[in-house]
Amino acid sequence: MMHRHLDRFTDQHESFLQAREFLAKEPRRFAGIVIDVFFDHFLTIHWNQYSDHLLPAFIEEIYNTLERHRDWLSPDLARGLPLMRKENWFPSYGTLEGQALTFERISERSPRLAPIRRSTDDLMAHYQSLDHSFQQFLAAARAQAKLLLAR
Repeated sequence: MMHRHLDRFTDQHESFLQAREFLAKEPRRFAGIVIDVFFDHFLTIHWNQYSDHLLPAFIEEIYNTLERHRDWLSPDLARGLPLMRKENWFPSYGTLEGQALTFERISERSPRLAPIRRSTDDLMAHYQSLDHSFQQFLAAARAQAKLLLAR
């Protein structure tokens, strides 16, 4: 429920909408996917600013939680989880190579997603601006999550 609420919050947030403007025309149709992956990159590289937990320990906890609660997962995610864990996808989001590989994987899911294959080019071209959008967004998202938890 929290995830769904934050997804809606994200799609309407000014920083997300601002980040969309840094995408080339074709990938902009898939801005929700592309910006999410970009923001995962910035979260990974800035992790220590937002958490006292070490990132590898947190990632292991996430993998374990997903394994224990497979009923939470879509069929596609349930099938892909063993490979995600084996190849340790989450930490790779913190590198440009990992970003490129992530977009490659996503674009292979459907021919329709081919325009996002080179999205890392947009990340590199607008790196500081996208990082700034991420920082603004995450501060707002954390405040929103606290409000939701207080309900």
